[in-house]
Amino acid sequence: MSTDQLSPLVADLHLLTVLAATKSFTETARRLGTSKASVSMRISELERTAGVLLVRRTTRSVGLTEAGQQLVADMQPAFERISGSYSAARDLVGKPRGLVRGHATFVLSRIRELRAILYSEIVSSAQLLIRLRVRRPVASGIAKRLCR
Repeated sequence: MSTDQLSPLVADLHLLTVLAATKSFTETARRLGTSKASVSMRISELERTAGVLLVRRTTRSVGLTEAGQQLVADMQPAFERISGSYSAARDLVGKPRGLVRGHATFVLSRIRELRAILYSEIVSSAQLLIRLRVRRPVASGIAKRLCR
């Protein structure tokens, strides 16, 4: 199956999982920002290409057939993982990350200022670790005092 064919199929499978959760064409359309007619047509097209009925429609309710239930059960974990991964990636926007390196004389003279700047930019759940490699015993005492 080509990428051109896969994209609409994935979108329609996602639509089916939302329909399974809401049990309503109206609510599914509202959640996905589309019309009820579009949701109905896309489900019909998905059923046509699959060659099996996936949704049981009545005037009062919407439910999944056995094939629809099996398909949603197989697809739901994948869509939840995709959604979680996407949310995690979006959460990284604007958050500083990475390694900060500095020359020893810079770090020792401005460690408190550097730490204050970094702490103000890092969310409370993150941890900041400042490691100092000291080569002289005299500098060790200075470094410990500055890191407090």
